[in-house]
Amino acid sequence: MAKQADTPWYPATGFFFKIEIAGITDTSENSFKEVSGLSLELGSEKLTEGGVNNYIVELPTQVNASNLVLKRGTLSKKGPLVKWIEDSINTDYSKPLELKNINVKLFNQNGNPLITWTFNNARPVKYQVAELDAMKNEVLIETMEFTYTFYKRLYAN
Repeated sequence: MAKQADTPWYPATGFFFKIEIAGITDTSENSFKEVSGLSLELGSEKLTEGGVNNYIVELPTQVNASNLVLKRGTLSKKGPLVKWIEDSINTDYSKPLELKNINVKLFNQNGNPLITWTFNNARPVKYQVAELDAMKNEVLIETMEFTYTFYKRLYAN
């Protein structure tokens, strides 16, 4: 039976990944437990034909991309990532928004990149801290959501 290192067709696991945000190099800042929003959807428009056929045809339109959502344990000090998010969300638009590229890298069991998703010109659009609950003994999770111009997917092979 082929192993993941032997063939690119072996199914990848979803737990060995790394986030890289341009200009933010502190590893504690870039440590996340969950990534979502890696999706594209082709929109469509319905066109009703006239005449005797009376068909409805769906024509393709633009591609819609989901926002990139990152989740991690809340840190006890404000680092450059949260500062960038707060500056972007609380802006008065007196200066341009700071856009950053974000890479999501998925690794194989040897730590080699399998797939890299690059989100170009990302900017924060939402920041949320989970509920505080005295009845739970869990890590407090913060959620960060980003919009972007486009993303591309690059395979290692």
